[in-house]
Amino acid sequence: MSTYPQRDKYWLDGTGTSNEHDNAPKPGALSRHAYYIYLTVNELTGSLYVGMHRSNPQEAWRAYMGSGTYLKTEARGYGVKNFSKKLLAYAEDGLEAKFLEARFIAKALRKGVHCYNSNQSEAVQRDCRDNLSQFAFKASFRGRQRLQYNLTLTEKAIAAGLDTAEHDDLTELRDGWKLALQLKDERYAATKRLDPKDWAEDKYGFDADDSKD
Repeated sequence: MSTYPQRDKYWLDGTGTSNEHDNAPKPGALSRHAYYIYLTVNELTGSLYVGMHRSNPQEAWRAYMGSGTYLKTEARGYGVKNFSKKLLAYAEDGLEAKFLEARFIAKALRKGVHCYNSNQSEAVQRDCRDNLSQFAFKASFRGRQRLQYNLTLTEKAIAAGLDTAEHDDLTELRDGWKLALQLKDERYAATKRLDPKDWAEDKYGFDADDSKD
């Protein structure tokens, strides 16, 4: 039985499309390595996703473009044809692949690029504490009503009068919510598609007591 992971609903499948910016491995290269690290780029916005994947010489290069939730949301809006896939490195085992993946994510974040990778990544967790732009980019995938609610609560807390340190923290958080709403507006203007969380809020309503967003 093949050890290669089977395609499932979580995969972003780019098979059948092409992109002039793609950088595929040379013929035969994948068969000599257990894993590869890749970069999927939204060529319209510059946002990117870094991933690791088990090598499969029989698999078309664009058959697997990534499995990130934020990546899939924007790919549905902008179209997979506007996303490129580039080879970054090879790895000989899973541990090395995870190390290289984290290293390339951290490198991208240091450049200030919006990154689709999940907050589960240690590299992304560390950046979101220090990088307002990255925080806002991830927050922009939350529901619009949730974002507006968070913004209102933050502004009320600021108005209540706090010590300088707490005031500065909340002011930065307020700016993050505002930027997230702006990014959401820009994404909708470009794609004319609601984000999944916005669609759910429109269909089922918004519950301020529901902590899941």
